[in-house]
Amino acid sequence: MSQFDWYVIRNIMHYNDHTCILLLFTGPLSLGNVLSEQKFGLASRLSVKCNICHQINNVSTSEQHRTGTRGPKAYDTNTRLASASLDNGIGFSHVNSILTALEIPSITRSTYKKREREIGQENLVRKC
Repeated sequence: MSQFDWYVIRNIMHYNDHTCILLLFTGPLSLGNVLSEQKFGLASRLSVKCNICHQINNVSTSEQHRTGTRGPKAYDTNTRLASASLDNGIGFSHVNSILTALEIPSITRSTYKKREREIGQENLVRKC
C-alpha cells in the first residue's frame, strides 16, 4: 500500500451516495476501484465504482460549506488550514513547508488566499 493510499484512508469522511457502504479494500467501494480524483487543496473528490451495482459514487474527503450567496462550496479542511495558519501567524510558504514535511500534497496559493479572505470576512462580521 502506498503513502497516498494511507493519506486517503485517513481523510475519507463523507460520501454522497447512500446506496453503497464504503468499506475500504474489502467492500463494494474499494480504493482499487477509484476511477478518478479531483483535488481541491487538501480535499479530494474520488469517483469510485461499486463492485455490486457498478454505480459510480462520488466520495469526498471533507465536508463543504457555503462561503457566499453563489459559487462553489468551499471544503472545510482548506478553511481550517487557513484559519490555523492565521491564528499561528504563519503564511502560505510556511504552511506548504509543513505539508511537505508531512508528505501531504501542498495547497495552491489561490486556494489558500481564497480561504484566508473568507476567514478575514468572517472576523469582520463578528466584530461589527
